[in-house]
Amino acid sequence: MSRIALGALMIGAFLAAGTTAASASAAPPAPIAPAAAYGTPLGPYEYESQCLSAGNTGIENGEWSDYECAGSYGAWYIHPTG
Repeated sequence: MSRIALGALMIGAFLAAGTTAASASAAPPAPIAPAAAYGTPLGPYEYESQCLSAGNTGIENGEWSDYECAGSYGAWYIHPTG
């Protein structure tokens, strides 16, 4: 293997390791605001997928145990149910 190819491999490995370490130390995304009481809708979200993602984040953060996303394009709301 030539010195240039070996050097390129070593640089690539070094850069890949640096990227992984940097992304592992990045701060987690900010949690969504907790619902004042179950049944208080949170939103609006433009897309249903955004509503579902935020609802799942709320479950992971222990803000509610279940939820529903209701609405339509441009106006999706999370309704915590438990």
